[in-house]
Amino acid sequence: MASSTPTVSSDMASRKDPSSERLYLDARGYRCPLPVLKTRKRLELISDGEILTVLANDPAVYLDMTHFCLSNGHLLENWQKDGEVYTFSIRKGSPVDKGGPT
Repeated sequence: MASSTPTVSSDMASRKDPSSERLYLDARGYRCPLPVLKTRKRLELISDGEILTVLANDPAVYLDMTHFCLSNGHLLENWQKDGEVYTFSIRKGSPVDKGGPT
C-alpha cells in the first residue's frame, strides 16, 4: 500500500532554512565584547521587526546585551538563563535618534 504522506529526499531534509539561520546566533564560547559585536552584525542582516535569537554564555552578557538593546533601539522581547547559557529574543528596531542637529 502506498503512503499518502509526501517524502522528502535526504538531500532536501539535510538543508537548513537560510531564513531561519539568519534569525539565530550561537555566540556561546565567546567573551565580551564578541557576543554583542556578533549580535550587532547579525542584526544588520535582518529587517526591522524581525526577532533574532541569541545564545551566549559569557558571565557579563546579560548586562552587555540589555545595554546594547536599550542604547540601539532594539527590544529585548525575552531572555532566560538555563545553567550558564543565556537565550535572548531581540526584536530589531530602528536606530535610536541621538538628538543631533536636523
